[in-house]
Amino acid sequence: MKKITVFIAAILFSMGILSAGHVVKAEEKTDVPEISVTNVSSTYTFTSKSQGKWIPLKPKTSGILYSLGNIYDKDKKLVPGIKNIDEQDTYIKNVSTADVYYIKLPTQISGKVTVSEIKMLQDNRTWLNVKDKCWQSGKNQNVYQRFNVGKRSIQTFTAWCVDDSAGNIRVQIQMLKNNKWVNVTNGKYLRADEFDTLTTGLKKGSYRLVSKASDKQIGKYELKNSSMSSKYQTKKSKAQKISLGKSKTNIYTSTEKASRWYRVSRTSLKKRYVKVNVANNSGKIKVSVYKKGRTKALKSVTLSSDNSGKIKYTYRLKSGKGTYYVKVSKSGSKMNGKYTIQYK
Repeated sequence: MKKITVFIAAILFSMGILSAGHVVKAEEKTDVPEISVTNVSSTYTFTSKSQGKWIPLKPKTSGILYSLGNIYDKDKKLVPGIKNIDEQDTYIKNVSTADVYYIKLPTQISGKVTVSEIKMLQDNRTWLNVKDKCWQSGKNQNVYQRFNVGKRSIQTFTAWCVDDSAGNIRVQIQMLKNNKWVNVTNGKYLRADEFDTLTTGLKKGSYRLVSKASDKQIGKYELKNSSMSSKYQTKKSKAQKISLGKSKTNIYTSTEKASRWYRVSRTSLKKRYVKVNVANNSGKIKVSVYKKGRTKALKSVTLSSDNSGKIKYTYRLKSGKGTYYVKVSKSGSKMNGKYTIQYK
């Protein structure tokens, strides 16, 4: 009998009905005639009393119905939904409280089976909150979600797509100026095949994320921010010092234009490097390295982000001991994002 139970459990797990490896702190409910689906997963246990039954799923909120396994419609036909290819999860869009869905229990149950990962995900949220993960179904048109920035800061939007094959998500940031929405970044396509990030540098104000995805796609978004001091030097004579082994990080917002100056001191002939990391969405950053006493730059490079939104550059100091200056300038009216100057 033990071998049969294990065998059935393996079949149920492959069907997505059995949940394994999930720790759910919820009251266990046994042989319920129906399941009320909320935004919190509950655990349901079924014994031989329920074998072969169709268990109704009744959503208590509207949004996206999520399940670890297969879901059937009111006519007890399999709902394709939107699948995560790697995990075989099922997501069903545009579900209302008037809808009824079903799960199908095995025709034979020896021991018990457990159902957990079934819940409602909130869709079409109009406001984004920091560190709050939200879901958004694609509509083949722009979707707008508001957020506020209280301080000059780095704002990053991370997106993950349910279906790798349903296309990328296009995102852009707009700011409310004089009661009009104005683009402060260029548009960027966040790739469907992995977690992808839009990094921006924004000043205090009201903003919105503009996203567009296929109606066969669902995206999961997360907004994170990190406030950033506006203490930087725009004159070479007052350049900020970066000590050996240290770094300085700052941002450009779309409205900031002035160049910034940094300095490092080379006190020996050991190999020393200036490393520049850039994470931005729009425009380019120009980095120039000078030696004290010289007017011509030793090296100038213009950095534009690659598809990942990040770029790195390393320059070896080769002109002897002394003070070196690093000038950081922006290129492009919409250039915004963060940069880090490191001395190694």
